[in-house]
Amino acid sequence: MRTYQAYKFTDEELENLKNGKCWCGKDRSQFQTGMKVYCSPEHREIWRKKVLTWQEFRNAFLRKHGEYCDICGARNDQKEREKQYKEYKKDIEEFKLKYQDGIIAEKLLKLEEDYEREYQRAIDPKNIYDNEAENYAKYHNIPFPKLEDKRIQFEVDHKIAIVNGGGEFDENNLQVLCQECHKKKTKNDLKISVRTDPMYSTTEKEVTINMDDTGRLDKLDEFAKNEGEIK
Repeated sequence: MRTYQAYKFTDEELENLKNGKCWCGKDRSQFQTGMKVYCSPEHREIWRKKVLTWQEFRNAFLRKHGEYCDICGARNDQKEREKQYKEYKKDIEEFKLKYQDGIIAEKLLKLEEDYEREYQRAIDPKNIYDNEAENYAKYHNIPFPKLEDKRIQFEVDHKIAIVNGGGEFDENNLQVLCQECHKKKTKNDLKISVRTDPMYSTTEKEVTINMDDTGRLDKLDEFAKNEGEIK
């Protein structure tokens, strides 16, 4: 009967292992740090060689001997490998030819399953990706939402408008306004310009009233009356 394992240890060595010692007889107190079964890594490797399977023995011998036949001299050299590969490819082509109907049928079935799955995904509005919507907008020249449009835009404003006599390059006459407030203030700056004398110099007090209620012209009329501009 063929055996698939070779043992090269003695009964004493095996008994030492059963008793918690290294196979060489050393007690655990003599083991190197981290070793639990064998006293050292070297003795661990030696024991592995004492217990040898046929597969390990066979592979080691084949590596040492080389892949060639001792009788006919056949070997796996470059020329032989090329020949083997051509035969291998030929076998595959013959297999594909023999089973082509079944292979094609399964491919068509998979294609149909993939199409149905992709179709259901495509018609579900929940599966429309942001980039798909953006590409659609570009192709059809449709405005597409932009994150930048949601951010607050800031502009530098002249507290007293230049048209109302304010200094253009006077930092004390500058302030930062959001875009919406800047539009409203500019609109009312123009109203002040229309209602005042060309020689009249607008004060920051007027601008303050202007910004308190930018949508009402009666405030401006009230201010003008108090200043004697409207009698």
